[in-house]
Amino acid sequence: MKKFAKLMSVVLAIAMLFAMAIPVASVAAEDEVAARVETVEANAGDTGVSVKVFMGHEPHWSAVGYTFKFDASKLTYKLWSWSPALVSQLLAGKGFTSVINDEHVAEGELIVTFLTTTSLGGYEGYYPYAMDNTYSDYIGTITFDVAEGAEGLQEIAVTVDKLSTPTEGNVMVDVPATSENGGIKLPGGDEPPAPTNPVVSGVTEGQEFDLSKEEKPAPTWEPAEATATLNGEPYTAGTEIAEAGDYTLVVSDDAGNSTTVNFKVVDGGEEPPEPFEGVEAIVETVEAAAGDTDVPVKVFMGHEPHWSAVGYTFKFDASKLTYKLWSWSPALVSQLLAGKGFTSVINDEHVAEGELIVTFLTTTSLGGYEGYYPYAMDNTYSDYIGTITFDVAEGAEGLQEIAVTVDKLSTPTEGNVMVDVPSKGTNGGIKLGADECEHDWVETDRVAATCTEPGKITYTCSKCGETKDEPIDIDPDAHDWVEIGRTKATCAAEGVINYACSHNPDHTKDEPIAIDPDAHDWGDWTDSPDKEGWEQRVCKNDPTHIEEREKTVEPTAPVVSGITDGQEFDLNKGEKPAPTWEPADATATLNGEPYTAGTEIGETGDYTLVVTNGDKTTTVNFKVTDSSTTPEEPTAPAVTGITDGQEFDLGKGEKPAPTWEPADATATLNGKPYTAGTEITEAGDYELVVTDAAGNATTIKFKVTDSSATNPDQPNTSDLPVAGIAIVSLIAAAAVVVIARKKRFAR
Repeated sequence: MKKFAKLMSVVLAIAMLFAMAIPVASVAAEDEVAARVETVEANAGDTGVSVKVFMGHEPHWSAVGYTFKFDASKLTYKLWSWSPALVSQLLAGKGFTSVINDEHVAEGELIVTFLTTTSLGGYEGYYPYAMDNTYSDYIGTITFDVAEGAEGLQEIAVTVDKLSTPTEGNVMVDVPATSENGGIKLPGGDEPPAPTNPVVSGVTEGQEFDLSKEEKPAPTWEPAEATATLNGEPYTAGTEIAEAGDYTLVVSDDAGNSTTVNFKVVDGGEEPPEPFEGVEAIVETVEAAAGDTDVPVKVFMGHEPHWSAVGYTFKFDASKLTYKLWSWSPALVSQLLAGKGFTSVINDEHVAEGELIVTFLTTTSLGGYEGYYPYAMDNTYSDYIGTITFDVAEGAEGLQEIAVTVDKLSTPTEGNVMVDVPSKGTNGGIKLGADECEHDWVETDRVAATCTEPGKITYTCSKCGETKDEPIDIDPDAHDWVEIGRTKATCAAEGVINYACSHNPDHTKDEPIAIDPDAHDWGDWTDSPDKEGWEQRVCKNDPTHIEEREKTVEPTAPVVSGITDGQEFDLNKGEKPAPTWEPADATATLNGEPYTAGTEIGETGDYTLVVTNGDKTTTVNFKVTDSSTTPEEPTAPAVTGITDGQEFDLGKGEKPAPTWEPADATATLNGKPYTAGTEITEAGDYELVVTDAAGNATTIKFKVTDSSATNPDQPNTSDLPVAGIAIVSLIAAAAVVVIARKKRFAR
């Protein structure tokens, strides 16, 4: 057993060492995506509460999607903002594109899609890539307002959607993903349970039904007691939908959790356009009125599936139409969420001049997915891809045309290079009718223009409440200057303050700082070449700047002669110190009193001489004695007749009687006066203290015993009378007889 126990202890020790040697992973594991939402503390009613989001993944993932869910009755979503590091990356030209889908924040859902435009390789110091191919960092912040009365942990749940990887041909794939929920922790209450949304059956997001094929959707859901609206009107589960149109079904349970499904019902009487051996773009024409805001204009496209990148340029009259937004169709967003995605670049830098460029990059450049844009199994397709939203200027009339052209495209059959292909575009626009209201426009809001962004003036009609926006051109002088550097002025050169604009760091300016005539950088003091007894120093900024001063001789510490520190003099030997010093004009004190150099010191004592020259001093300590008057060392009385620790026995006739020299010394024995030579006849412990006239004392401890009294129970036969002795003898004889008889009988 002892051997087994000893073996197990060795095994456990080795196992512990092995466990200690395994490092703990600090970022996402290989081929895994991690997402984490921090938890912050706040109070009910707080506004602008920021919750940071962190992520980690390897650099070969080029598109990442996150879905955040929260209780919208307690948290009101305000803003998603990217981290400063990502904004810096974008400004540095190593950018990314993103889609912030906040259409359902009222139901507690926010979707953030992160699409890197540099899916291979990496840029050291720029997110999401590091040169060691791992990274985990802060990417953005979600800002909320907290409802009054809310209590406990308001959880923000995060899930990671499918991702795109160039190592798999830029297709959307499932990958291992981990997520760590966070939220806003409020005082009181219990942590709320994670919300569960109703599950809708019979329709899926982005699905299309064709009445000509007897496809009439009749959605249902669980839990059955949940309520629903269809395009904002109450809807009963299982009711067939028999009219063509675009539909939005919202199903909500008693807890406020909801599920939204967008789908479409068509009547197959419409024939798709004839296939075109190239790329086609169509802009629809819609009707609106002058002064209308947020007018949507849909864009359609068609091309064969072997084209993997399509660019469109839209041109319009920016004095009549103000561009607001490009939004992708729900079907394309559904495709992205389903993992058959795309990336895009929306170039709206020149919308103030009437130009918008949309670049559409499919991440599935070969093959196709039935029902997903841009491919159909018959290799032709024409469908709605997105919407351009405009505000219409007051006073505009007639057709405001939106012209579309198709740019070069990329095709994998040509090695993914951009090539010219046959293309055509059908223009559309916004057709304006007569303005029904003679508007009385009143300015109600104004956003100032900056050096990078146009401003706008918002007007509201005092009659009908309609609003319109009037753009304010970019003001190249409307900078927000932030100091980024400063060089101080000197006596020879101006300084400068460096500024960069917070709107655009490429906009910079320098502000001079006037020469400071006192801002010298002096060198060391050196002897003047022109003036005897003077010294000068020269400015390093300008050698013509010279400062002079009369040279001062620094005082030195006095040098004392005739005595040394710690020295001792003996007057009996004729040694009388008379110290002197250099420089002779130095002053001195002896034990604090003025002292003249060379004055003999003829009295004994301890002396301190302090000689002062300017701010320099020399201190010497010495001593004067007189051996002729030195007293003898005191001697203690000499005691005779006893020694310290000695023991005397009265039983042996030893009776101590100590004496001493000098005879005139006095003594105490155990604290009582004692006369020299007096015998001590009682047993005991004694302390004799003899003290002379000078106070010198000798102490001796000794002991007196009496061996004759050591056994009081044993009689002293010498003291017994003769009769007693006889009796004792008789008793002893009787004892001898008894013992003898016992021995005999024992035989």
